[in-house]
Amino acid sequence: MSELTVKIPFGHSYLNITLSKERLRLVKSNPYPPLTMSSSQVVERSLQSPVGGKRLSELAQSCKEMVVITSDQTRALPSSVTLPPLFSEARRFNPSLRIVLLVATGLHRPMTKSEIMEKFGSQVLDTCSVVVHDANDPKQLVTLDPLSTGTPLIVNRIAYESELLITEGLVEPHFFAGFSGGRKSILPGICGYETIMSNHSPLNISYQAATSGNLEGNPIHIEALEAAQKLNVRFTLNTVIDLEGTIRACFAGDLDSSFRKAVEFVKHHTMVNVPRSPVTVVSNLGYPLDRDLYQGVKGIFTGSLVTEEGGMVILVAECQDGIGHENFYKIFLGQNSPDSIYNKILSGAITGRDLWQVQVLAKVLMRNRVVVVTGNKITSEIASNMFLLRFNSIDEALAQAEAWYGAHCQVNVIPEGPGVIPKPVI
Repeated sequence: MSELTVKIPFGHSYLNITLSKERLRLVKSNPYPPLTMSSSQVVERSLQSPVGGKRLSELAQSCKEMVVITSDQTRALPSSVTLPPLFSEARRFNPSLRIVLLVATGLHRPMTKSEIMEKFGSQVLDTCSVVVHDANDPKQLVTLDPLSTGTPLIVNRIAYESELLITEGLVEPHFFAGFSGGRKSILPGICGYETIMSNHSPLNISYQAATSGNLEGNPIHIEALEAAQKLNVRFTLNTVIDLEGTIRACFAGDLDSSFRKAVEFVKHHTMVNVPRSPVTVVSNLGYPLDRDLYQGVKGIFTGSLVTEEGGMVILVAECQDGIGHENFYKIFLGQNSPDSIYNKILSGAITGRDLWQVQVLAKVLMRNRVVVVTGNKITSEIASNMFLLRFNSIDEALAQAEAWYGAHCQVNVIPEGPGVIPKPVI
């Protein structure tokens, strides 16, 4: 019986899973066309041919200052590659243009100085100033008229007062916003706590339309787009990368038009039909997305989409930063079951930040067993308190799966984790 070995991203490295070809079903994105230019050239070409609007150099030629909203350390957006050509394009007719880099953190922790240097590099940092958004700092925020849904709109003052506001983002599947990138740079990226909590409310998260790969009728997306339009985002650079972090495509231009182009490209390459299996092994795309268990919920959700009811999802994630968000863990403590947590969230009996991640994980746990193969920052006690099992290796997790589902159970393997959209074949 021939065997197949598949590499699963784990931090900065990989772990291997080896099973017979009869048992292992490899789930992967549709192949990208061969690269014919460098990553910088891909960025430059998109900037030269914007979708649905003027070139950035035309928009910036009479401005004194431009604000660029970018992603934080939790996103794999290669800003050290994308921003130099973006800055060059902005200064093509205006070499003295001042540029402020506004880091969209949402409710994540602030970036450290070393993380800022690692992500952006000296070529970028020597030519702009950097501000890290803080959703809880009233001095940074300004309150605008609420969104049409009633959600309060509280945003970063620098973004609101900017002469020219643009964004850059990574477009990939997102487990409740449909896709990342584009409008998400604004909401949740540079909004205040109350705005983010309202947008990520239990009701919004519970909608069937709020799921990976879908924008139609998705309340998370609809509010984020309206917020971005209210702030008058004039230009956006949307980047698509592969599993190795190589830039595969960029779509620049009008906020919504360029984002939609990027979404169609991502859909074509990431949406795949997959039969359900009793066991699914899934990554969280390696570093930086697997740096904590909070982000790991994205991989767990992806795996659950193609796992049979009562089956087991095995998340492979290093979690070098541990849990990631303290309240995410605290909500689980002392609770009786995932069902109880989920119902308390919907009824309003449990409130506070990070509810959305807890809500999604609890819903998966109501249907599936969840196992984490992880580093030493996530102990067995922590895992147990969250209704999870923890193992040091994929082999140990598979041994448990075989004990529950049989020695010949089928296993779906998703190395790209939340980077793909597996559609269950009914």
